[in-house]
Amino acid sequence: MLQKNAPGSIKADSVLVLAKNYGRGIRWSEYKIAGIFKANDQTQQLWELNQTTLENHGLKTDIICEDLEYPFIEEYQNINYRT
Repeated sequence: MLQKNAPGSIKADSVLVLAKNYGRGIRWSEYKIAGIFKANDQTQQLWELNQTTLENHGLKTDIICEDLEYPFIEEYQNINYRT
């Protein structure tokens, strides 16, 4: 884990919150895993939400998995949940 507020780090003001233990990855809709497995509708929706969040907030965006042990709400101005 990175040190909070490490020298030279960028302070994120936006976060994209994935479901706890999300393990499918964020990938372009045309990308096939092992050249075989196509993206599904959820993959496409997540890709679009990811791109929109990055367009609006740039490098000041964190992408995290929701975890009750890490209270993140007070850390960010903009919170985007994957639905």
